[in-house]
Amino acid sequence: MMFYTFQYIKNFILPHIGACLITLQSEKDVVKFYEEIGFCKTGQTRDKNISMAVLTNEFFIE
Repeated sequence: MMFYTFQYIKNFILPHIGACLITLQSEKDVVKFYEEIGFCKTGQTRDKNISMAVLTNEFFIE
């Protein structure tokens, strides 16, 4: 599902906007999942959530 989401963002959204970063708030128990697909912790934590981000130029899809 994440592959198709990233593919959609890359093909249909990024050509029209100047975004270079995608951020999310991850629950602590799924941080490893997001790290495995390229997200990194930003150092910010809110209650039970951890801020994470990925640079759009690091997308693993063609």
